[in-house]
Amino acid sequence: MGYQLWGSAEQTCLLNGSWSGLQPVCEAVSCGNPGTPTHGKIVSSDGVLFSSSVVYACWDGYRTSGLTTRHCTANGTWTGTAPDCTLISCGDPGTLANGIQFGTDFTFNKTVSYQCNPGYTMEPATSPTIRCTKDSTWNHSKPTCKGECWGFSCASLTCGESLLS
Repeated sequence: MGYQLWGSAEQTCLLNGSWSGLQPVCEAVSCGNPGTPTHGKIVSSDGVLFSSSVVYACWDGYRTSGLTTRHCTANGTWTGTAPDCTLISCGDPGTLANGIQFGTDFTFNKTVSYQCNPGYTMEPATSPTIRCTKDSTWNHSKPTCKGECWGFSCASLTCGESLLS
């Protein structure tokens, strides 16, 4: 099992002292090319013959779904199927109240930036840009825009109204 016979299954000793037919040889069954997933690669393989295995991985920015290892079986087929590699997405982080969002690609390593409307201050001031990570999450929370009157004595102002107006 897992091997096939090449040559003659039976041989007869001929009168001239030689054997009839072809010398038999047993060779391992071949499963052929296991294939490579779209947006993926083979990272390890020890061949395509019986008892061989192949290990897959997805390209950077793609997530693996399905089994990453396949084995060549005795009947000449690979177990399972090559895995699917799907683009990593963090989803829309959402608009910013009293601000503007820049960027519409929410996939791996892409960024979304924010800017506050006039009269509003970004908090934290050092984080106007967020990046989509390989874990399908944004590297930090989106900022918030707070009216300039917050933290000041502005009883006569409404939030968002400039102190200079």
